[in-house]
Parts: sequence; structure tokens; C-alpha cells
Amino acid sequence: MSKKITKLETNEIEGYEDEIPKYKIVLLGDSNVGKTSLIVRYCSGAFKSEYISTVGIDTQIKYIKYNNKKIGLEIWDTAGQERFKSLTRSCYQGADGIILMYDLTQKKTFSNIKIWYNNIRDSINIKKVAIIIVGNKLDMEDKIQVEGEVSDKFFKKENLYSIQTSCKNDINVDEVFEFLVEKIVKKNNYKNQNGRSSKLTSFSVSRKNKCCH
Repeated sequence: MSKKITKLETNEIEGYEDEIPKYKIVLLGDSNVGKTSLIVRYCSGAFKSEYISTVGIDTQIKYIKYNNKKIGLEIWDTAGQERFKSLTRSCYQGADGIILMYDLTQKKTFSNIKIWYNNIRDSINIKKVAIIIVGNKLDMEDKIQVEGEVSDKFFKKENLYSIQTSCKNDINVDEVFEFLVEKIVKKNNYKNQNGRSSKLTSFSVSRKNKCCH
């Protein structure tokens, strides 16, 4: 973990959850690219080889301390299936950070990142949101179809940061969220300096889990 970011134990936030500022992070990408695996690995340190595909939307909360300030990350897991696209688009609203995820072993999921990004750009002001591109399943070396870091001209033009992960082997999982936290806090500090209050958010969905490690 970054020196600026430390883990919070459950007893450090219990009873104070409503007082802790929360930032909304949304995971987007095709089905089966590993969105749920990324969230579970980050929140609990666990990994399962198989998950039931997310139906609609699910969220978990991760509490951290950034520069000695407690922060809650409301992490939204979204369905990648086409029939849930309209519901997923509604999740963009109010997002502080977005993780666009693809499967390194499935080239089509990488190509579809452009579609996901264009949907975001058509729905919200992307300049106000921290975005990271994540290529998952780095551990499956013999099946990788997308080689190296993202080098597509499209992403360079849009100035999008990319990283490769393995949820199975816990490679670069913390780094994904550290990058977003840095960017989100920086954007909110800029808002404060310009006379606008930082956004403290609270959301209610069908199922919400708290997680600390």
C-alpha cells in the first residue's frame, strides 16, 4: 500500500460510518472480465475462481485512511451483459472514479473498452471523474491476447492511465484503487480551493457490504 494510504480496522470506523466522507467508484466492462474478483480481492483479500455473474448492481464499502483522513470507497459492481446496459448507464451519475476493465485473454473485451468509454463520455463530464483502464488475468500468460501495456492511440489521445492486474495472484490490485484515490482527492481539493465543497456521498442499493482489512 502507498505510504499515504493505510488500512482501517473495523473498530476504527464502527459507529462513525455516517460521518466518514464517501466516494463513488464504478467498475465497468464486459461480463466475466473479473470486476467482482477485483472488488473481493481488494476488500477482503480473497479470491474464488468462479463467481455468479452480477445481476444489475452490487456495492461494497472499503474504508481506508488517506493522509490521516478516513475515507469510504463505495465500490459499484455492475453487470456487463447487454440487457443491463441502460441500468449501468444510470450508475455513471455521481461517480468520482471509474474502472474500465477488460480481459487480457479476450481481445474483444479490450476492443469494447472504446464503446464503454464513449458511453461514459456521452453521459457525464469525464473531466470531473478519475478513470483508469485495467487489463485483468495477467496470471494466464499462455492465453494472453492483448500484449503489453495499453498503447492504443485512442487511449493516449484521451490521456487514460492503464495497468495490468491479476486478481488471482493479487498483482496490482491495491495499486488500481490507490491511483483512483489520489486522483479523486486531488480533484476534490481543487474544487475546495475554488470555493466549492467536496462531495460527500451516500448510496442505497439492493445489497451493501462493509469491508475492511
